[in-house]
Amino acid sequence: MNIIPSNDILVVSKIEKDEISSGGLYLGKQADEPVVQCKVTFANEAYGFKVGDILLVPVQKLLASKVNGALVYFVKVTDILGELK
Repeated sequence: MNIIPSNDILVVSKIEKDEISSGGLYLGKQADEPVVQCKVTFANEAYGFKVGDILLVPVQKLLASKVNGALVYFVKVTDILGELK
């Protein structure tokens, strides 16, 4: 499966983590909008993100879809809160 995202869209997969990441960043509940860690699966590298990058994204901004039996999420670049290095 190879997805080519258009414009400012990234294809990501969720990473199941504890509420506190290994780097000590608290990822708890925030005013009805919990934050999840996602790994970039397919990307338009014109926006500075590449495959394998770990991003922080509000869970409500993820659009779920099944592609060839695999669950993937689509997210706009403008909805990303930050990148973990």
